[in-house]
Amino acid sequence: MVPLGEIISEEYSLEYGKDVMEMHVCAVQAGERALIVDDLVATGGTLFAAIRLLGRFVSFNFHLERCQKMVLLLEFSL
Repeated sequence: MVPLGEIISEEYSLEYGKDVMEMHVCAVQAGERALIVDDLVATGGTLFAAIRLLGRFVSFNFHLERCQKMVLLLEFSL
């Protein structure tokens, strides 16, 4: 049994520094599917941190089905 609130974390690099992604250890169970969405891939740090987090689960085998970036830049005029 995993203690309530137990998390794992992964530090990753950004264009301008570092950040940490955290995930509850019971967030993904064996046999489940996971979807990773990164809205803007600049350095790839967030995407790779998510993949590394999922990869820490020994019983969690995953297959990268598709990697697609979504970029939405809006121009505002006042």
